[in-house]
Amino acid sequence: MTQKIVVQLVRFAASGVANTGLGLAAIYMAMLFGIQYIIANALGYAIGLACSFLINRTWTFQRKTGGAHKDIIPFLLLALAAYAVNLAAVVSLVELTGTPVVMAQLVGVVVYAICSFLGMKYLVFPSDRSPDQ
Repeated sequence: MTQKIVVQLVRFAASGVANTGLGLAAIYMAMLFGIQYIIANALGYAIGLACSFLINRTWTFQRKTGGAHKDIIPFLLLALAAYAVNLAAVVSLVELTGTPVVMAQLVGVVVYAICSFLGMKYLVFPSDRSPDQ
C-alpha cells in the first residue's frame, strides 16, 4: 500500500468521525428544540453528508479547485449505492445466516466504509481527473 493511500485512509477515517459526530450532534440539537425525531434524523444525516463531501473532497482526496458542482451528484449517488450495499449485507447476514443484528450492523458499517472510500477515490474524486472535468 502506498503512503498516499495510507494518508487518504487515515484522513477518510478522521472525516468519518467528524461527519458522524456533527450529524449526531445536529440530530440531538434538533430534538432538543422540539423537532420530531424522524425529521431530526434526516436533518442530521444531510448535515453529515455535506460535511463528508466537503472534508473528503478538499482534505482526503485533495480536490480543492473547480468542478465542485460536478462532484455533488456522483457523491450522492455513491452514498446511496454504499447504503444499499450496506443494507443488503446487514439483511443477508441476519436473515440468511442468523448473524446477530449487532454484529451484522458492524459488518455493514465496514462494508459501507469500504464502498465509500473506493468510490470516492476512484469515481467521485479521482486524482487523474482534472478539477474542471
